Amino acid sequence: MLYASKSFTVEYPLSDANVCVLGVPFDSTSIAHPLQRYGPALIRNALKHLHYYIPEKKRAFDLRVHDAGDVDVAPGSFEETDRRVRDTVASIVRQNPKALLTVLGGEHSITLPVVRELKPRTIVSFDAHPDLWESHEGVSYSHATWLYHAAKELNCEIVLLGVRATMPEVEKTMKKLGVKTKLPSKLKGPVYVTIDMDSFDPAYAPDTGFPEPNGFTPKEIFELIDRVFASRVIGLDVTEVASDRFGNPTANLAARTLLRCWSNITR
Repeated sequence: MLYASKSFTVEYPLSDANVCVLGVPFDSTSIAHPLQRYGPALIRNALKHLHYYIPEKKRAFDLRVHDAGDVDVAPGSFEETDRRVRDTVASIVRQNPKALLTVLGGEHSITLPVVRELKPRTIVSFDAHPDLWESHEGVSYSHATWLYHAAKELNCEIVLLGVRATMPEVEKTMKKLGVKTKLPSKLKGPVYVTIDMDSFDPAYAPDTGFPEPNGFTPKEIFELIDRVFASRVIGLDVTEVASDRFGNPTANLAARTLLRCWSNITR
């Protein structure tokens, strides 16, 4: 069953699209600024005002977007939301397995059901935090634990870029799981890419759940994105836009980041 409701008229049917956008407005495990539920709407609004052109690449690109709407999440229940996201992702993939699934969060816990369904061999996570706690604040499934569960369940390779806020016990988990903190020259495909907006320096993305100083510049992340997309990427998400204000710089940068990812589509 497809647990999604369309939020506005889309330009391309799913069967003709090379990108499928899906919103997951869930923020029930956030313990700092639970405004991530507004992320999908804010990012969509920002996307409407972008020209689909990358000046430094000196070319336009073939972008055919289908918007599948937002998953009807279950506030307060990660487990039920997980089931609904997985069912929706499965339905989208059945209808068009070639479209690049692009998920709009939401807090970072929403990545777990997506990768559970897609089963990538490598997860590349841009994040200021490892998100590798086995449990956090007594909760097993949250924005701080999703990557631990993904690594254990999928037995996939983890590349974690931008980490600068961690703890000794989590660093031990990173070592035990063989987490890479630099982008390898070659990634095992298929690859899933997840971008927490706190991977950017707060000067560029202030509206996140846990902003951390000394983060990436947009130029640095965009260059890394181009390198990641040299591999076969089957899905991506942008999470942790924590604001209820349209036109905020974090949502605008999230939209620009998605555009950079999409500019690498050659299929």
